[in-house]
Amino acid sequence: MKIVAFMNQKGGVGKTTSVANIGAILAAEYGYKVLLIDLDPQGHLSEHLGVYPEDRSIYDVLVNNLPAADAVRTAFGMDILPANLDLSAAEVELVGMMSRELRLKKTVGEWVKNYDYVLIDCQPSLGLLPICGLSFAEHVVVPMEAEYLALKGLSQLVNTIRLIGENLNPALTLSGVLFCMYGGNSTLAKSVKADVENFLPAQVFTGVVRRNVRLAEAPSYGKPIINYDATGGGAADYRQITAEFLHRLPLDGELPRPGKIFAAAGADSGKKKKRVKSASPEAATANKTPGSGGEKKIEKKTPAKSEPARDKPAKDAAARPASAEAVIITPVIIWRVPAAEPQVPASRAPRWIEEKVESLELKVEIGATSTQL
Repeated sequence: MKIVAFMNQKGGVGKTTSVANIGAILAAEYGYKVLLIDLDPQGHLSEHLGVYPEDRSIYDVLVNNLPAADAVRTAFGMDILPANLDLSAAEVELVGMMSRELRLKKTVGEWVKNYDYVLIDCQPSLGLLPICGLSFAEHVVVPMEAEYLALKGLSQLVNTIRLIGENLNPALTLSGVLFCMYGGNSTLAKSVKADVENFLPAQVFTGVVRRNVRLAEAPSYGKPIINYDATGGGAADYRQITAEFLHRLPLDGELPRPGKIFAAAGADSGKKKKRVKSASPEAATANKTPGSGGEKKIEKKTPAKSEPARDKPAKDAAARPASAEAVIITPVIIWRVPAAEPQVPASRAPRWIEEKVESLELKVEIGATSTQL
């Protein structure tokens, strides 16, 4: 069993999104038994998965000694201990308890042993609830944005993890830094990522979660990304992150499992396969090697003088000379230009045609219609 806390004292960095989607992929595509613990009074993790607890939440487990099994819900193949606004009062009510920092470990520590992975969505602060989560966890993953303020907060968080490890939980380890909402074209993003890699060279995830509208839409439908847009870029990013997560944190004595469901569906989510044109019957016959059983060798006939290429029907496009290249402007429009001329960007095509029209033959194909210029 692995207990992993997703923690960052800065809000809005993709922490809840990562817990929900990594957990969903671990359960649905790898077959692990997963428990999610929503330790944020905002209850965004619960809402992300369509769970709206009116009663029997993690608050009752921590404060009222409710058995965790009575508060757990099931969603998308995972179990979840949900949270609501009642949890905001827990910090005040736990103040007078002995060893309040270890309250989560005492209430659910034995019960969670039936799970393979326990993922904790911590509150974005450095208060009592996040410390309870870090005191219970074995590993910490820090989702963050590639921005200056996030970089500054990372050093504070690393120091907090060190202090908790020295005083409350010696098993606690920083196991990963995950960049979310990453804009790879930004100079700032590249610079911040490089700084973190220099500061924590072994902890930064190789993969990143790029900015994606579908990831932002999924919580409003109460679904993980693999149930909302299984073949989109957001799902692909989190599948890559989950695979790396398993290599960083495999179960004891077990190699990471293959993603069974995703492997079966992988052909549908990848790039379209290139079609391979089969040879014509005449070409296949001509390529046969004559045997010794009286077969006649088929001589290659010299074709009659052909008409100009512009008069050939569209079905003979494959026989056109190799000197013609195709620059695809749209899926239905093809500009054919001699190889000696440069390929023209779509944005410059009209002006370029005016400049080259005297010395260039162009053919526009739109569907079944062919026009000669």
